[in-house]
Amino acid sequence: MRKRILDLIDLLGFDDNFKSFVTDFTFSDLDSNVFAEGVDLSDYSDLDYLEFALFKLAGLYSEYRKRDISDQVFIESLADLVYRVNRYYLANGRYGLSAHDMKWLAYIYRMETFALGSLRYRKYHVTYSELERFGDEHLVLSDAAKEVLYEGRNVVYIHIPTGANLISQAVDESLALARVFFQDHFAEFEYDLFISRTWLLYPGLSEFMSLDSNIIKFLDRFEIVASHNNPKQAFARIYGTSDLLAINEMNKTSSLMKSAYLNIDNLGVGIGIIRR
Repeated sequence: MRKRILDLIDLLGFDDNFKSFVTDFTFSDLDSNVFAEGVDLSDYSDLDYLEFALFKLAGLYSEYRKRDISDQVFIESLADLVYRVNRYYLANGRYGLSAHDMKWLAYIYRMETFALGSLRYRKYHVTYSELERFGDEHLVLSDAAKEVLYEGRNVVYIHIPTGANLISQAVDESLALARVFFQDHFAEFEYDLFISRTWLLYPGLSEFMSLDSNIIKFLDRFEIVASHNNPKQAFARIYGTSDLLAINEMNKTSSLMKSAYLNIDNLGVGIGIIRR
């Protein structure tokens, strides 16, 4: 088991410092699936989280093989683990994973989320609590939207990773990969909608962005079923912070940073669908 885990760490492309660090891990067996929905991990440390994630790689890889999913999809999907480990190290000067990291990695370890081309896709059962949310991110679904996105409906949720290639050809290729992937490997998961909830689908973007921009072309693929003009998520994605005071003082180095700052009233979040 130990050698298998170390081989998978090597397959995923972790650097030599990390590989040297984990040679001292015991990789003791775990009685439960730490990534199962609702599992309480509050008594564990950030280092424990990391060991859990590495230990569970072997079982996850076996499930990929049973589904005949390629190593390429495994590597690209688990790139999120590599990213989160490296980000944690840069922020803390030591290796580990946060509880927040574990929440997002759980979707991958439960074989719900996969990287296919430039985008990520999640097998998802609609829940109003997740789509509408609370507080600053609250967004109301109309009765008409709920007729389409009814509670429990099977859909494929599109996640847009930071720095994703949104050139039309790349998005076309990614969507095509997704359609084939779920048909070939999860035929039992019947769906007829793609869905996304993101600042990139806020209709106000069309007020100040060029119709030829990759963002607007991406937005135009979707039928927008709900939107809210809270700019918090847009700030976080564009500037790395939702603190408006910090944004005011920030050097705006890109055209997007400059134009968004001048059009705060046209920033928000939207929910959109693509009918299969």
